[in-house]
Amino acid sequence: MRGRSKRNKEQGARINGLVDFFKSAKIPDAPIQLGPGEKIIDVKKFVTSHLKTARTYQDASICIPYLNRLEKLKSIIHEN
Repeated sequence: MRGRSKRNKEQGARINGLVDFFKSAKIPDAPIQLGPGEKIIDVKKFVTSHLKTARTYQDASICIPYLNRLEKLKSIIHEN
């Protein structure tokens, strides 16, 4: 039980950090290539849908791939 509670807090902190970043970040209008087979056409919609999914499933491991993709996008935006 404690391990799960700790994971939930960590995932909640990751989500909050991403929400804060994307609130102030300049979201590009152009498509972005995250990696092979991972091209984002509508970046704003991607961010909105991924954050919503991560929040909804914050207590489950299903949100981890969504967080990972958001963090990858954050890194790309931060580099540019």
